[in-house]
Amino acid sequence: MTQDLDKHDANFLGLVYSLFQSALIQMGKLAHPETGEVERDLAAARASIDLLDTLAHKTRGNLTEGEDKLVKNMLTELRLNYVGEAEKDGKPQESAAEEPASDADGQSADGKG
Repeated sequence: MTQDLDKHDANFLGLVYSLFQSALIQMGKLAHPETGEVERDLAAARASIDLLDTLAHKTRGNLTEGEDKLVKNMLTELRLNYVGEAEKDGKPQESAAEEPASDADGQSADGKG
């Protein structure tokens, strides 16, 4: 029976790590193991993060303290990296700060817009 638990523990950790690594690869944080290329697919990364979150939710109360902490730490790291990557696709904050502010009518503060 203990051998079955050890096998299931190892399989669970393997699954968690697989989802974690997949998300990092999909965010372009790691090179794809088969191609050696860095690829970026944020939609796929979001799906991997969501799968890991679902797994954490469905196993809540059934994990050891160490497993629970590992999953939570992985989710935190993935979410922070995802936000950083998503912001790269948006407008850089330096550029936004350089543009004059506009009022409710779309008129810029310097009267040029």
